[in-house]
Amino acid sequence: MKIHLQLFIDDGKMLLGGESVGATDKHTKIIDIRQVDFTDEATINRELTQFFNAYANDIIENALVITSAGKVYALRGNEATVNPGIINRNELTGSIVIHNHPPDWPDSFGRMDFASFFAYGFSREDVVSKNLWNTMCYNGPLITVEQAVQLYNCAFNNVRSKALNMHMQIKQEQLETMRELSKTMKGLIFNERT
Repeated sequence: MKIHLQLFIDDGKMLLGGESVGATDKHTKIIDIRQVDFTDEATINRELTQFFNAYANDIIENALVITSAGKVYALRGNEATVNPGIINRNELTGSIVIHNHPPDWPDSFGRMDFASFFAYGFSREDVVSKNLWNTMCYNGPLITVEQAVQLYNCAFNNVRSKALNMHMQIKQEQLETMRELSKTMKGLIFNERT
C-alpha cells in the first residue's frame, strides 16, 4: 500500500529570506524568534499557556516551536495548515510544538499532525482549539512515518466501525481516533486537558 502524505519537509530549500523573522514558504511565515531556557519547565509551561490563551480561538493556524537548544519560533500559517518544516529539520528533532486548529474545527490531532510528529521527531506536540488542549508524546519503539500513518488509519477505521455498529454519531473523529490510539499503540502518551 502506498501512502501519500504531503509533508512539508523543506529543510529551508523553499524559504524566501532564510531562517529568520519574515522568512516564508507558501504555507507559513516565521513571525518571531527568541531564546528561552529549554530546561526550565515553568518557562516552557508559561510559553504553552500563553500560546493557548492567544490562539485557541484564532481562525488561522499558528504554531510555537521550542527547540531543545531553547530557540522559540512563532509561526503563522493559513486557515488550513501551519508548516513547522520551515525550520531546519535538525532543530525540530526533540522540540516541543504547540499549534492551534481554528475554532470552527475544534478537534484533536489529525493524520497530518500525527505523521509530522514522527517525521520531524518532536519530543512533544500539543494542539489547542476553543477549550480543547491535547498533548502527545511517544516513548515506544522506533517507527517510520508510514507505520505511524497506518496505525492512525487503523484506529480511525476502528472508531468509525464502532460508531456504525452502535448507530452513533462521532462529534470529534480525530479526538476519538487519538483515544483509540492511546489504548492500542505501545509508547503513545495522549493527554486531554480541560
